[in-house]
Amino acid sequence: MLLAGILLLTRLGIQDFQHRSLANRFVLAYACLYLTAWGLTGPEPSILVQHCLTAALTLVFGMALVALGGMGGGDAKLAAAVMLWSGPDKAMTTLLLITQTGLILALSGLAARRLGRQAAPATVWHRFLYGLDANRGVPYGIALATGGVYACWQVLSGTP
Repeated sequence: MLLAGILLLTRLGIQDFQHRSLANRFVLAYACLYLTAWGLTGPEPSILVQHCLTAALTLVFGMALVALGGMGGGDAKLAAAVMLWSGPDKAMTTLLLITQTGLILALSGLAARRLGRQAAPATVWHRFLYGLDANRGVPYGIALATGGVYACWQVLSGTP
């Protein structure tokens, strides 16, 4: 199940890097994977309720950011799915990891903008720099996917 989560999140990260969009079906599949994990790990309804409330609050906050133009809708939905996995107990650690990864991506995007002007067109390096270019926005799905792998690992390894 961990492998399925990692594969879904990798797919989402690559898609966001290339196109700055996240497919709803992959975000939904990642969220549904949590429900499967919850069912297999000795379901306790209170844990599911806590995780669902964490995801719902994240979605409301994310949609507010979407309305203000600070985040894309796919990012808001993926953030909610990641928080479904993390729940309230691991939310702060997960958010810290997402934020640190996002900062690295943002700084890389600024550097890529500058270096991209100097790279030869149609090279692999140029395409990579184009993927990171801050002019296209930060591919925050990569940061969210990083947090998602962490949250998935925490749930499936039974780490308290």
